[in-house]
Amino acid sequence: MKKTMQSMLIAAMGTTALLAATPALAGEADNPRNVSFVVHGGLTYGGEKMASVEYTNGSSYDLRGGSLFQVGAGVLLQPSEQPFALQLTYNYHFDRAGAKNGDAYFTRMPLEAIAYYTGVERWRFGVGPRFVQNAKVKVEFEGRKETVDFKNTTGLVLEAGYQLNDKLWLNGRLVKETYKAERYSLNGQSVTVAEETDGSHLGFFVTGVF
Repeated sequence: MKKTMQSMLIAAMGTTALLAATPALAGEADNPRNVSFVVHGGLTYGGEKMASVEYTNGSSYDLRGGSLFQVGAGVLLQPSEQPFALQLTYNYHFDRAGAKNGDAYFTRMPLEAIAYYTGVERWRFGVGPRFVQNAKVKVEFEGRKETVDFKNTTGLVLEAGYQLNDKLWLNGRLVKETYKAERYSLNGQSVTVAEETDGSHLGFFVTGVF
């Protein structure tokens, strides 16, 4: 009798556990996945002048600390039952002035971690750090090679996004950051410098979620 009671108790506990697990499994099937792959890209503008290029026709172009194109990819973590999300992306941000006799670039590699509030339908509002690495200005014209390397820096991103459909977001952002020059090189000869340049900027991005 005692053995029979134990068997019945074990069977009852197993049935209860199975019934408790069934709704949870059904819920997981109904809810969208929490982790998605994202790619984004956009235009940015702002910051102080990094370098200026003058053309033979009298026009000129300024490389600026907050310009001009940025592309990136990463992951979006969105808990199905919470009005919050976290987006992690690694990016390439660059500005360029080209000519027949040379080129000028400002390039950097930002890692961004943006936390969003998603409690408003079709909108998200985010804030997070931006860790910028390998920032460099490089100018090569008519055999003259100049390079300015900058120290790694941390900026702040404020962003608002509107969901166009299940796959696309349109985002506007404000970034605050400063670059501090570390080394200046001319034709292979380098010196240490300590000049600061504002790289703050506005940007408009399109983000795809997959």
